[in-house]
Amino acid sequence: MDKVDKTEEKIAGRAILYRNPEGIVEELLAYVEHLEEQRDKAWAEVREWNKDSEIQHAKEQERAAYLKLSKGFAPDDDQWEKINEWEKKHTEKYHKEPDVGYLTKKRLNGPNYSYQFEYSPIGTLGAVVCTVCERKALKRCLGNEAVYEELMKKYDANFMFGEV
Repeated sequence: MDKVDKTEEKIAGRAILYRNPEGIVEELLAYVEHLEEQRDKAWAEVREWNKDSEIQHAKEQERAAYLKLSKGFAPDDDQWEKINEWEKKHTEKYHKEPDVGYLTKKRLNGPNYSYQFEYSPIGTLGAVVCTVCERKALKRCLGNEAVYEELMKKYDANFMFGEV
């Protein structure tokens, strides 16, 4: 008997929980609609706030400051064009491979370029250096700095860019 009473209690508990599922669903749907209305009002306020000219001016200043700060870390578009032209010219002149009739995946005598940046109060200077030609100049200069500079010029091993 005791076991039957507990089973009836469990069934009665479930009946209380699920006695009006349509009403619970309706309450949930009403709450969801209320949240959607609040979201729409908030988006409308944000759109109105963004129309304000002071906010737009502040956003433009923030963007200009960001561009100014990030300018030193990478060349701009016209500097990249000049760098790519120099790399192509340097590769054709100093690292030309014999025509084998097909393209190879890895060039044995191909150049490797390193990018160096120098920051100063005057401006930012950058240099692209062909590491293959730089190693060649280092091997041949025997520790003499003047000879090293001459060899770097002879091999056209670096390209300077930037604003000073």
